[in-house]
Amino acid sequence: MIGIKGEKENKVQAAQNNKTDVTRDAKPANPAAPPRKVVIQASTPELLRCLGEFICRRCHRVPNMEPSDVVAWLRGVDRSLLLQGWQDITFIMPSSVVFVYMLCREMVPESTTSVFEVQCIVLTCLYMSYSYMGNEISYPLRPFLIEHERYAFWNRCCKIMDRLSGKMLRINNDAQFFTSVFRDLKAYSGPTVHHPPYCTSTNSITSIS
Repeated sequence: MIGIKGEKENKVQAAQNNKTDVTRDAKPANPAAPPRKVVIQASTPELLRCLGEFICRRCHRVPNMEPSDVVAWLRGVDRSLLLQGWQDITFIMPSSVVFVYMLCREMVPESTTSVFEVQCIVLTCLYMSYSYMGNEISYPLRPFLIEHERYAFWNRCCKIMDRLSGKMLRINNDAQFFTSVFRDLKAYSGPTVHHPPYCTSTNSITSIS
C-alpha cells in the first residue's frame, strides 16, 4: 500500500515540478463583456523558493535559517498527508503557495528570533490554507502541530480568521488581487540574501582609575 502511494506521490510531484499555468477569471471593465482569463506561468519549486526567501528576509534576526528549511516544512506536511492517505493528490502547487504567502506576509513578525517560532507560525498558515483550499473535508492536526500546547496553535488560527478572512475569500474571487499577491511573492526570486547571525550589541564601559 505504501509503495503504491509512494509511486503516486512521485508521479504527482514530477508533474508539479513542471511549469504550471495558474488561471483566474478577471473582471472585465465592461460588465457586458465576457470575463478574460489571467494566466500566470510559474513553477511550484520557484514559488516555494520565493516563499522561503521572503521568510528568511522577514525573520532576519533568526540565525541559521535558510529558504530551503521553509520549503522542507511545507513539503514534509504535504508528503505526510499523501503517504497517510489523507489526500489523493499533492496540495502544494503554485496557487496554494501564493495563498500561504498571503497569510505568512501578515502573520510572521520581524521580531521573531527562533526557528521554532517561525516554523510554528508557518505551519499554522499552512493549516489554514489547507482548510480553505484543500480538496478534503478535513485534515489531521498532527502534521501541522510541533508544539506541546495546542492553545497557542488554535489562538493563531483564530487570529488568522479574524484578520484575513476577507482576503482569503477575495483571493479566490478577484483575479487582480491574486495577481498582485503573486507578483509580490515573485519579487523574492532574486539571489538569496545571507544575513549574519543576529546578536544584540552591548556598549562596553571602561573605567579609568
